[in-house]
Amino acid sequence: MKRAGQNVTLYNALVDEGDAVVLRAFDTRDAAQTAHRGGLRRLFMLLLKEQVKYMEKNLPDAQKLGMLFMPFGTQQELQQQILAMTFERCCLNDPLPANEAEFTARGKEAKNRLLLIAQELARLVFSVLTEYQVVQKSLPQLKAHNQANQDVRAQMEWLLHGKFIRDTSTNVCSMCRAT
Repeated sequence: MKRAGQNVTLYNALVDEGDAVVLRAFDTRDAAQTAHRGGLRRLFMLLLKEQVKYMEKNLPDAQKLGMLFMPFGTQQELQQQILAMTFERCCLNDPLPANEAEFTARGKEAKNRLLLIAQELARLVFSVLTEYQVVQKSLPQLKAHNQANQDVRAQMEWLLHGKFIRDTSTNVCSMCRAT
């Protein structure tokens, strides 16, 4: 595209707008790819809205998970991260769908696995948050060793935060894809 007499390269991407998806142009490929994954995820969630509603109501141990997640955010934020990661694992494997037929086929493939993956993610998050609580209870025993105490706290803050599910590398959770 020409702008102000110069050639400018733009990258189109689908962008998640909450309850809709829009097409936008980005000036870098990385920004477009990141936004496009979110847009595709939203499209899959809209396509499989019945499964989303079912998972929202039937996540295992939702109340317990919400209580354990309290230091980081709300139960709804946790639930949204688990759903987003479930769709990431089930629908957004490479290569990404490039047309309607591929998109529809990927949605049909994923439909039967969604609940299983969501349950497995919820179980893993429950384990992580339970272990976090155990470490938090053990930290007062390290008060005599100030440097070790600070080191453990810093590592815990780096590992576990309000978006740790979203930010966890796909390599760490690769077992979810094999399920």
